[in-house]
Amino acid sequence: MALPSKARFRGVAIMFVTNVIVTIGLVMIAPLLPIFAQRAGASGAWMGALFAVDMVARTIAMPLCGRASDRLGRRPFLLAGLVLFIVAALGFTIASDRITLLIIRTVQGIGAGMVIPVLMAYFGEFASSRREAFTMGTLNISFFGGLALGPFIGGLLESRFSLEAPFYFLATTGVLIGLVILFFMPESATSGGESRGDRTVQAQPSPTWKELVSRKPLRRLCGHRFLVSFGISTAWAFVPLYAVDTLKLSTYDAGITVGAVTFFTAVIMSPGGYIADHVNRWLLMAAGTFLLAVCLSAMTWAPGFWTLAAVCGAMGLAQGFYMPAGYALMVGQGREMGMGATLGLYSTSLTLGLSVGPLVSGILVDELGLRATFIISGVVAFLASIVVVRGSSGRREGKSAISAGW
Repeated sequence: MALPSKARFRGVAIMFVTNVIVTIGLVMIAPLLPIFAQRAGASGAWMGALFAVDMVARTIAMPLCGRASDRLGRRPFLLAGLVLFIVAALGFTIASDRITLLIIRTVQGIGAGMVIPVLMAYFGEFASSRREAFTMGTLNISFFGGLALGPFIGGLLESRFSLEAPFYFLATTGVLIGLVILFFMPESATSGGESRGDRTVQAQPSPTWKELVSRKPLRRLCGHRFLVSFGISTAWAFVPLYAVDTLKLSTYDAGITVGAVTFFTAVIMSPGGYIADHVNRWLLMAAGTFLLAVCLSAMTWAPGFWTLAAVCGAMGLAQGFYMPAGYALMVGQGREMGMGATLGLYSTSLTLGLSVGPLVSGILVDELGLRATFIISGVVAFLASIVVVRGSSGRREGKSAISAGW
């Protein structure tokens, strides 16, 4: 039985705010971490380890916790992840050596790995079967809101108060949102399910890992997510370098060009989701990914600020088209194989792409230069468009609920 509309709205609002807070925390810490590392006497190698261990912990935790939440319920993992997130935030304020920083970053990665797939599973459960792409696109605006707000809030608090202030802010907001989840968040989008103590757990499929990875649509979607994340991470890492060193733009102008990607993605996510609810989602993903490939390949031919900003804006539009469609297709897989398990794998694919992309691209820049690196990233994105266009066979899973007449 579906939850009452007020309860559904309350759940959606809580999830939206939680995702904003978690994303703010993840992006806020990144620019401040080198300062903490330097204060603790960390070398360049240790600095790399501090960034890497978070991604490694997150990559391991996300698929495991996502799948486990299908059987044990969402809220325990969400609350436990928030507790680890709060502990990590407070830990940064007292860390005085490299080992402690490494442990804190590991705890933070595990916490994020527990929260992210469960939030995505909640999003998927609350998505109407007739408006999956629109709902997922709209809810994922919270991610881009966190991306935009994180550096601003962190910089403001650090400059006005102290280096530790952003982490006190994260801990405080984490406690508040945790209490809201504990007392007001429904266990799932339906009021049915299996009763366990004082909560209700929605029954979910519990396939084996072999059954999960044997599904061709799931492999295609995760492969696509990894490849496009690889390309996008190249842009995030090296567009500022191209803007400042080659075009001689200011760091402010470089920030605007990179910010254009996030801005236009957020603007188009809901309209892109609406379109994906009326057309073949595989084809929409392929079209958006092809636009991304063109933009990446053309990036270093931009002669000035406005052209570079336009190319970055077009990349944002491309993301706004393929992301809601991809999430909607994953929600369809989740209803058959377990929402936490499938969206946990999808989130892991994103994290792996964002981790591997800058490492490989950095080597390519040293060996081949910026232009060749962006062309190669464009080719990788083009391969991602081929991966998903092969799924557009017109079968039920490739069409929206509306166009298929569900």
